[in-house]
Amino acid sequence: MNRIGLLAASALICSLSTAAAASETISYLYDALGRMVASVADSGPTAKATSMYRYDAANNRNYVGVVKADGTQIPVFRFQQNWRHFYTVDYLEGSNAGLQPEWIAFSLYPGGGSGLIALYRCYQSGSDDHFVSMSSTCEGQVQEGLMGYAHTTPGPGRRALYRFYKASIADHLITVDSSEGTSNGYTSEGILGYVI
Repeated sequence: MNRIGLLAASALICSLSTAAAASETISYLYDALGRMVASVADSGPTAKATSMYRYDAANNRNYVGVVKADGTQIPVFRFQQNWRHFYTVDYLEGSNAGLQPEWIAFSLYPGGGSGLIALYRCYQSGSDDHFVSMSSTCEGQVQEGLMGYAHTTPGPGRRALYRFYKASIADHLITVDSSEGTSNGYTSEGILGYVI
């Protein structure tokens, strides 16, 4: 192939790549030291991939994993700051608020149905506490939105989702590991549902 043919082929490939990439937004997130800690590739509500990274003591980046919202499940990310927890289905929301990512707390289903219960993110303004509730009225607090759906009964591949509260720091802990709450001085408030 001659030089002009190669240039034309290269231009065609570049324009096709640009057209395909136009429907996807990629966001990169950095920590205070300028290290990339995550990237979010967003192609729509049922096609979002979040890659997360951690660093060792020698400042070497370790690839941690990719989480995909693929229309069959919604990952819920857990962040914290000063021992207070924040839960979101949008990684960028927690990161842009300056919170420290912990990882994925659990995953929910995007749609309701028989045997499923809605879970809502709630906010208690007096104590600046975010929590998850089965009640659309958020137990008298402010509802911030529907997060997704959990099973109402245990079953294969399902884990209990526990809600704990620690009054001394006005913090709710939502976890699939009951010992995490009890070993850190939280009081159990029960099971919200069963998650994947």
